Amino acid sequence: MALLEQVRADLRRCSEVFDTSLERAPADRELPLLCSAAHEVKGLAATIGASGLVDIAKQVERACTDQDATALSLLLPDIAQRTGLTAQSIADMVQAT
Repeated sequence: MALLEQVRADLRRCSEVFDTSLERAPADRELPLLCSAAHEVKGLAATIGASGLVDIAKQVERACTDQDATALSLLLPDIAQRTGLTAQSIADMVQAT
């Protein structure tokens, strides 16, 4: 249970990074921070078997590395939503047990 709670907290923190980035203009986004959050989400998602979240995290990480602002603009809303929903699903599951 402690592992799930830690994964939830980490996903929530990463989701906040994505949400904050969405509020900024593309030129003002902190790519190293986004890349780090995407990398962390990739690992967390793999830990819990969320393969769809792993895939989008890989794409965001690649877009950050490539400094592809267009791809990031398309991917950030999706990863922010999926990360937040996954964190909430874990919270609901923990609460139900």
